[in-house]
Amino acid sequence: MKVLHSFTARILAIMVALLLLFCAVSTLAWYRSFTREAVETAQAHLDTVIETLNETFEESLREIDYTTAFISNKVRSTQNNCVVQFLTAQESNAQIASLQQARSYLFNRCNFKAYLNGVSIYGFDGRICTYGITTPYDEVSQTEWFSQIQSGQADVVYLTPHAYTSKQPSPKSSYVFSIVRPVLNNGTIIGVIKADVKSSLLETIFDIQEMQGYALYVFDRDTGEAVYVPEGADTLPLTRFQDSVPRGHGSYTDQIGGADCLVVYTTSEITPWQIVGVVRQNTVISGFLQVRNRMLLIVLLCAALFAVIAFALAHYLTKDLRRLTRAVEQTGDEALELPIRITRQDEVGILYQRICAMLARIRTLITNIRCAEAEKRTSEIAMLSMQINPHFLYNTLH
Repeated sequence: MKVLHSFTARILAIMVALLLLFCAVSTLAWYRSFTREAVETAQAHLDTVIETLNETFEESLREIDYTTAFISNKVRSTQNNCVVQFLTAQESNAQIASLQQARSYLFNRCNFKAYLNGVSIYGFDGRICTYGITTPYDEVSQTEWFSQIQSGQADVVYLTPHAYTSKQPSPKSSYVFSIVRPVLNNGTIIGVIKADVKSSLLETIFDIQEMQGYALYVFDRDTGEAVYVPEGADTLPLTRFQDSVPRGHGSYTDQIGGADCLVVYTTSEITPWQIVGVVRQNTVISGFLQVRNRMLLIVLLCAALFAVIAFALAHYLTKDLRRLTRAVEQTGDEALELPIRITRQDEVGILYQRICAMLARIRTLITNIRCAEAEKRTSEIAMLSMQINPHFLYNTLH
């Protein structure tokens, strides 16, 4: 207990406490600064990734989208007269001839287009002209989007990934997403064109599993459906997450799945689909966390080394103070001089000089007291001798 209350221990405790306080404040300030910079860097990086992948997606989809717009005859052209003739022909011979011409036209327009799985032209009376794999007319005619196109409520509809037919379920690897437009003739809707694009296009472009901790989602904000969801994201509450993402372009931070995440979002210019990128902040600052752990280890080692140095320094600085303490304890009535000599000019040296001066004054005071007592004793003896003198007694009796 004496060691714990010593001057050396107090100096050591103060110095170590100051070191740890400095390290804690520095680490906290560094953590906040690094986190802010890391989040800003990750935001810019994720935004660049989303923009690049979105441009790649739009570039891959643009040619197919332009083809459907051209075939829909929104801008009248002599090249797609065969489609109009196929949908408007009444005689069977004319229907057969126009069907052959329409198929040849679709083949020329759609052949060698990457990720295009099939194109279908549907009339409202059941006639159909196809290229590639298509959905049967009886299923198409019962869909909501077919009614919207037929009634003129929608100019273009983008269908999220789906199977060709619900009657014959197919694996998700064969799913397609579709672009649907009305076929026009002098401003009148006479049919529907539907282009089916392989869903593997979404996986090829938006699957970024090589970027550890990053994930991209594609949502249809009009229908509320998920267009593309990366593997391993089944635990994410997609509906709540999708509703929390604002429209347009931007970024924000939110707690998703019990973790703080950075969310960056944008909207495709061709489709009404929204691309959303998500990355956990722990992933963003993972490098800093490793550096922080190393820094904590270094701080502990530095604190131990600093404590040893501080203890040695304090022990050296208080060496003369301990000698002075032992010397003062050895002083007594017969020894009023310090048996040591200190030549330092600091506080310990001043204290030594003051103690020496105090002891000198004490010695002088004791000497004076002893002299006074000796004189007093001599005078008392002289008075007693006078009182014992016979002449003094005789004179006193008379």
